[in-house]
Amino acid sequence: MDGVGRETETTDPVTRLMRSRWARRAAMALLSALALSGLIVLPALDVQLDPRALLPEAPELDRAEAAFAERFDRPQGPAILVRVHADDVLSRESLDRIHALARDLEETAGVHDVQGPMTVALPTPLAVDEPGDDDELDALLALVEAHPTVFPGGLASVAANTGGPTSLARPYDGPGDAAAIIRDHRELLGSLVSDDGRAALLVVELERSGVDVEAVLARHADLQPEATGAPLLERALREALIADAPLLVGLAMLANALVLLLAMRTKRGLALPMGAAGLSLAILFVFMIGMGQPFTLLHAMLPPLLLTVAISDAIHILFRQRDNLRAAQASLGDATVSSFGRATEQRVTEATAREMAGACLVTSLTTAAGFGALGLAHTRAVRELALWAALGVTIAYGVTLVFVITNLRGARLRPRSQGRTAVRVATFAARHAGIFLVAWLGLGILGSLAAGEVERGSRLLTPFPEDLAPAAVARAVDAEHGGARRLEVVSGSPETTRALSEWVRSQEGVVGVRSPETLRADVWRHLSGSEAGEEGEAATPTDEPSHAALGALAGPLLDGWEAEGGQRLEVRLHDIPAEAIVALVAGLEERGATAVVGDAARTAMAVSTIEADLLRTFAFALVAVFFLVGLVLRSVRLGLIALLPNLLPVGVGVGWMALRGIALDASTAMVFAATLGLAVDGTVHALVRFRAQSVRGAERIERTFREAGPGILIGGATLLAGFGALFASDLPPVTRFAELASVTLFVATLAELTLLPPLLRLFGEKKPG
Repeated sequence: MDGVGRETETTDPVTRLMRSRWARRAAMALLSALALSGLIVLPALDVQLDPRALLPEAPELDRAEAAFAERFDRPQGPAILVRVHADDVLSRESLDRIHALARDLEETAGVHDVQGPMTVALPTPLAVDEPGDDDELDALLALVEAHPTVFPGGLASVAANTGGPTSLARPYDGPGDAAAIIRDHRELLGSLVSDDGRAALLVVELERSGVDVEAVLARHADLQPEATGAPLLERALREALIADAPLLVGLAMLANALVLLLAMRTKRGLALPMGAAGLSLAILFVFMIGMGQPFTLLHAMLPPLLLTVAISDAIHILFRQRDNLRAAQASLGDATVSSFGRATEQRVTEATAREMAGACLVTSLTTAAGFGALGLAHTRAVRELALWAALGVTIAYGVTLVFVITNLRGARLRPRSQGRTAVRVATFAARHAGIFLVAWLGLGILGSLAAGEVERGSRLLTPFPEDLAPAAVARAVDAEHGGARRLEVVSGSPETTRALSEWVRSQEGVVGVRSPETLRADVWRHLSGSEAGEEGEAATPTDEPSHAALGALAGPLLDGWEAEGGQRLEVRLHDIPAEAIVALVAGLEERGATAVVGDAARTAMAVSTIEADLLRTFAFALVAVFFLVGLVLRSVRLGLIALLPNLLPVGVGVGWMALRGIALDASTAMVFAATLGLAVDGTVHALVRFRAQSVRGAERIERTFREAGPGILIGGATLLAGFGALFASDLPPVTRFAELASVTLFVATLAELTLLPPLLRLFGEKKPG
């Protein structure tokens, strides 16, 4: 074989690669070609950063929403909210301009309907010579006759209360005081006019996603329209993530490079880990593009993941090569490393490659298992992340092994004092094993007890920065227009509708309720002359004739609110936590609601699903780590020891969530299974070195961490540097993920140096005899 001769033959692929110059050149050429392909085709990567993809699949809810849309003639597309400003939006001039904008939007292809101050049907005064509607007149007469104490003068009482003949059959678009009519019927308008009268809202209901209304808004720039809604929030988030990506990847690489430069102090000590990381990432993109996999919101964590995995493995290989060279130097007496013959260094490098191929395989498998556990989730985006993260870790293992060992000969390290620091910390913890063990257990228990204080599910606007325009508009809508969220509720009868309305109004975070019964109540209030709020829904007559008469008088007001055998309620909510919506949905269903749909309902459903996913995926990751470590080390005892230093940091992470008010959602739920797979790398390398020692007791601990300690410290530093780069993002979900991952990984690294040594000291060795 090249450089060594043919004194031995081997079927070991690692050794054969090391000995064959042509094999090494072919491997490097293949890696380079794949990486270059990745850089060339990278612009073709399909970016789909839809936050709704983070919600679990819910086929039953999908069917319920489709049935709801068909039953009540509601669009299944999203809605866009357009907010306009004026000194007085209820002036005739402002209303005319707002109405023109609404009509322009209604004519846009893909728009189902537009609700605005001048498009909602309101009680409209009739001109003296304008004929009324016979059906309305019959209903009005029936109502007057049924309630003589309310209308002692008959129709004259109605005229006195309403200011003249009234029709309820159309939106107001005629002569008269439009502002007075709108002010008198704010309940019918819902949230369309702000309390101070300086802002109006248009609700643009879309038939499908992807409808663009910006051109229409631009034609009405004099109204200073501001738009928000799910499509615009998603687009803004997508643009922010795309803008963030180069910065975050660049910062992660720069941070890792600085850590390596400070730790290794050689060009090759920097170039080999960084080269392995860059090649791994580029090759992963080749596979993603080749298989048609879009780059989703969750895939944003793949670049820092592969950077840290590849760099961590490369570091451990380099430090193992250093230790093997030192051992060879000691066996040669006074010889120095620089005086080694080529054959001697070749044998040392082959030994390092064979040894680390197995150790890095175990760490890659445990990392892949941690992410692979996410494949059990109910959310498609999370399952896709599990697949590609596991594939990426596998790619990083193969690329790092081939790239680093191919270029390992001649690598020299001049590390600082990481080894001495790790040994001092580990041996001190081992000498005081009982104290450290009790302290760690107490910390983990405290963190776990805080789990009940963690907010379940985030708010709608939590993912968006304060200065993001659509989010700022949404917050203004939430504050000034009666809430930014909606629950759509289906009731089987008017009695149930009234009971649901009465209960839900009393719940925290509920701004208002609209239903066929509230619309009838407003008609009754208008006809009877009672002041707004003086007689509520409960004071409206509910006998069958009066109910039918009020329905006939309401006319088009009830379009989309009633269907055969059912009524629709719209519950307006502030941007409350998802766990509060969970309680609302449960309460509505307990009180007779036959269906609760909408984005807010889907969020509520997602909370319980995410919690179940978290428990299932984390349990699977724990079992996988225990099985893999125990199998490779052929020791159930060491497999169990490997769990505790990586389980307790999760308890601390949960406590940190409670302390900082970080909500449990799709992005934070996956942190624990993912960081378990990453953090266990240092534990595995330490256990491999522990098992390889021929001495016992304190000396065994010292030797173990002299060999594995530098890799644990620098590997932990690179993990923190990689995920710490995410703090540069302006997006709260990314920074929260970075914060939680950084805390958990820091505690895990600390546990490997201060908890693992006591565990090995107390339980790692079999008792003699």
